Amino acid sequence: MTENRSELKQDLFEQLDRHGGETSHPDVHAAIQALIKQCPIAAPAYQHDALDGDWHMLNAPNFPNSQRCQDDRYIYALGDLAFNAFTPTDLQIVIDQVTQPVWPLGIGDQRRYDIVVEFTVIDQRGTGLQGIVRNLAVCQALDGQTLSVSFIGGTLEPLPNLQADKNIDRWMALFSGCEDTIASSTSTPAPSLVQRLKTGASNLLLKLIFGLQPTSAIDEIGQRNFEMTRSPVGKLRLFYLDDDLRITCGEKEPWMVCQRL
Repeated sequence: MTENRSELKQDLFEQLDRHGGETSHPDVHAAIQALIKQCPIAAPAYQHDALDGDWHMLNAPNFPNSQRCQDDRYIYALGDLAFNAFTPTDLQIVIDQVTQPVWPLGIGDQRRYDIVVEFTVIDQRGTGLQGIVRNLAVCQALDGQTLSVSFIGGTLEPLPNLQADKNIDRWMALFSGCEDTIASSTSTPAPSLVQRLKTGASNLLLKLIFGLQPTSAIDEIGQRNFEMTRSPVGKLRLFYLDDDLRITCGEKEPWMVCQRL
């Protein structure tokens, strides 16, 4: 059985690589379905030793409004990564990697379940700047196969190596509210009135429904953060878990395939 699982896992890795990480592709979906039938752990949501750790997402990111690049990375607007909390919301970035630390919080069986996105700016307003968006979340088991996940806030910060680099000045200017000045000196078009109205309406809904608090001013190391006082709560089903691989699926989200770091 172990040998069969190893072969099925290898097939899944190959299919993900062949199809750009798209879990909706029939070949990838078939590989997932074959593997989850061989899950070696019963009631995985309760198996904290197997669940805890640092995980790396192998599939394509599932944030909205993506555009796939030739190198299989994906282009997004910064606002799509974290509830439009960070500006410029229309800043174009590519995602370099997504990781997820799952560790106990010391409060019952609650665990941190953050989504950590490393990105590079490709927009002319900040070409080459690299940073991290952390969507902060808490999870706990609802039953043996299901986790509840609550998002509680987020942070935006430069990559550590950027803090010691001359580019930190560009980062501070772009993300501290000076982006309009930077944008005016480039050919990047400003958001249209319709786009600004849509963003404003979306932010208002987030404030009313989820208690999205104002984003903090940028601090001395280039970090900004926000809190959500009425956390959106979702359910996540654990379909496969072993020593080095985890496969989950949300209520309205595609499959997520993660490998232990």
